[in-house]
Amino acid sequence: AVDGRVALDQVELFDERYASAEADFHLHWWDMDAGDHGYDLRVPSVTLRKGSGAIVGSLTVSPGAKLKGQLVASAIPLSSIDALGIYSRQWDGVVGGVARLGGTLGAFEVTANVDVSPLRQGRTQMPASHLRVHFEPVAPPAPVGRTRCGHGISPPFDLARHRRDESDGFIRVSGDLWDGQIQVDDLRITRQRSKVVSGGLTLASLDLGAIAATIPGWADDGLGPTGHLSGKLTLGHFPLDRPSEARAELTLGAMHVAAEGFRVELASPSAKVTLAGGELTSHGLAWSVETPLGQRGLFDLDARIGRGQQLDATLALRETSLGTLAPLLPGVERAEGTVRARLTAQGPLNAPSYTGSLEIHDGRVFLERFDSPIDSLELAVALDNSGFSIERGSARIGGGTLRLSGTAPLAGTRLGRVSLGLRARDVALPLGDGIRVTVDSDLEAVHDPGRADSGHGALPRVTGTIDVVSAEYRRPMSVTADLAALTARGKKTNVDAYDPTRDSVELDVLVRSKNSMRVENDLVEGELRIDSAGLRISGSDQRYGAVGAVQIVPGGRVRLR
Repeated sequence: AVDGRVALDQVELFDERYASAEADFHLHWWDMDAGDHGYDLRVPSVTLRKGSGAIVGSLTVSPGAKLKGQLVASAIPLSSIDALGIYSRQWDGVVGGVARLGGTLGAFEVTANVDVSPLRQGRTQMPASHLRVHFEPVAPPAPVGRTRCGHGISPPFDLARHRRDESDGFIRVSGDLWDGQIQVDDLRITRQRSKVVSGGLTLASLDLGAIAATIPGWADDGLGPTGHLSGKLTLGHFPLDRPSEARAELTLGAMHVAAEGFRVELASPSAKVTLAGGELTSHGLAWSVETPLGQRGLFDLDARIGRGQQLDATLALRETSLGTLAPLLPGVERAEGTVRARLTAQGPLNAPSYTGSLEIHDGRVFLERFDSPIDSLELAVALDNSGFSIERGSARIGGGTLRLSGTAPLAGTRLGRVSLGLRARDVALPLGDGIRVTVDSDLEAVHDPGRADSGHGALPRVTGTIDVVSAEYRRPMSVTADLAALTARGKKTNVDAYDPTRDSVELDVLVRSKNSMRVENDLVEGELRIDSAGLRISGSDQRYGAVGAVQIVPGGRVRLR
């Protein structure tokens, strides 16, 4: 018999590290041939220190390697638990509980009630948790013989079985996390080096904002998303070190996420995401997206990530009223018609290729400061490996027709030189009562984001020709003056300062006239004609000038009264 005390530093036990261990013991080994089946061991006190907490208790081992004992854990820092990995270090909290030991040394059983305090991460706090843990062993190997005292002799260490990494049983977990936000439904973890998890988790309004708080940069500045998730995660077979071989299914019941004024909400209850055969696949996912201004759209998502990290995903905007997008378009008061869109990504997950389309049908757009709307708008924009292109673009305005064309190459996710063409025919410009102008035009707008990033050619540039088909000015004119007003000194003129940073477009447009422009009212009756070389308008949308000649056609009259 031996009585003693042991004190150890830096102890590792069941894959957990402890700062120190202390124990008093009494050992009576009366049948050494029986190995661990042939002694009595009493440990009246044992202490394992971990972080600022400790595990204390007592245990006995009786003949036949029968184990019995009790352990109490108190104030174990969550950040010190090795089994939780790096994730546990994101939260401040402590773990405590009571465990009962049973079974045998070769097939021990543990039944524990574990309590986790409320967790804190920056400004975020999660409620307390309670779990029930049970170590369920496999049947121990049969004795290979008997000693003279009649005790069984354990078989020798099986190196081949060790190398096969066969499971010694299960760790079964149930209970709830964070006051029921996650309900653990008999989760099973195999006891082996390459652990396999199976079982289920029920999610009940899981706080996604708190989960996102563990992402660096979002925890303390309030910039992270908020939202909740409900559903059920079923793990059929999930090897922790070989996730590509896992079988799992997530059934979504409800979900919403809000960030920076946007809100995304699940629009298809019972949608699923499955993992099987090395492929992650979504089934029936639909999302409602709301912008900060209140516009809504419904999106369908079909996605698959296969072996070799190959992506095949399609995001489609269901047919939506064009009016919902009007507040997002500058210069648009309101709009009618329908819009739908589709984006497909295929190829390697880190560098997929994109295809897609955007279509507008039966559009009617009302612009600010324009009396006439754009009618019969039909637009089809395609995206392929070369970039964006307008396959179809037509509309009517002011009794005339518009044709839109354009391209924008795409290199990866970087947009190249954007070129848009506008061809107008017989368009009556809405310039107000008494003014009628009909024009044809062939204009091109070019913008190169690459040059804009470098500070050169930062503004879009509009070039081309405008041909005035007909023009009439019939507004009344009046000329009034007296000698006192003509001889008086003029008042100081206030001129608004020009701020070039507020320019939005550069202009270089040639205006030509196919016919004379007529002026007819109670003061003037005559015709004006632009020189055959045209009138060139250049500058910006804030400051522009005209170079050219305008001739007064002989034969006109001025009426003075």
